[in-house]
Amino acid sequence: RLVAGASVVAAAVAAFRRQQHRGSKASSGRCRLFAGAPTSSGSSSFWPGSVVYLTNVQGDLDGEPCIAENFLEDRGTWKVRLLNPAFDCGAVNIPEQNVIFGYCVLPDRCGAGDAAPDGVLVEDEQGEFGRGLAVERAFSGGATIFEERPFLVAADDTNEMVRAVMKMQHEARSKEEMAQALAAFKSLSAEGLSPGARQRCRIAADAAMQAAMGGSPQAAAGGTRQELADLTDDLLRFEVNRFRTPLSAGCGEDAYALFR
Repeated sequence: RLVAGASVVAAAVAAFRRQQHRGSKASSGRCRLFAGAPTSSGSSSFWPGSVVYLTNVQGDLDGEPCIAENFLEDRGTWKVRLLNPAFDCGAVNIPEQNVIFGYCVLPDRCGAGDAAPDGVLVEDEQGEFGRGLAVERAFSGGATIFEERPFLVAADDTNEMVRAVMKMQHEARSKEEMAQALAAFKSLSAEGLSPGARQRCRIAADAAMQAAMGGSPQAAAGGTRQELADLTDDLLRFEVNRFRTPLSAGCGEDAYALFR
């Protein structure tokens, strides 16, 4: 969210850093603080539909992946559905501090335009600096000028980024809204980083392909060069375009958001 006053300067600096220091880590200050925090689940810290992992729970459930279905605000717990068929994909209620955020695709944020009040125009063509705002009237301090919401959020983990891409690719075959999310992702630039960054992403993509094929380098070698190149570009898109977004202390480390 971009508001009138001092936050405008902070937002402008963040946007400038997005173009001039593409792909830098959180220490660079790339933080989309003015982006809307999760609001669809009450006072929780992430969104229904997020892939999360159970942690510090008893028995065989520790580390299991789940889909967060809905937040029970009065109890401070999430109803999550286990993804492992060995548990019959059953649902359990888990305190929020016992789940670690993985990723979330929010396809409903790709079709609708971002919220801009009267007197603010979004200009799509700004050269290499992406979209810009044209403000045509005065705003009082603290008033919302522009609100932009992410369509994809992932933990700072290559595997989670790869899983988010794979989910979009798989569900895009049958779900129009997920096809829009995938198209929005693929439209992001993968350029602007050093050759070293591309090599780093290629190594990470190769490792992710091995992990997806049971950890076997021989099996991963069966993948085509094009598949490896495509996954490398996808990881570069995360590096180039991501912004740190705050989650609560109970949800693991920082997450990173992508915007249209």
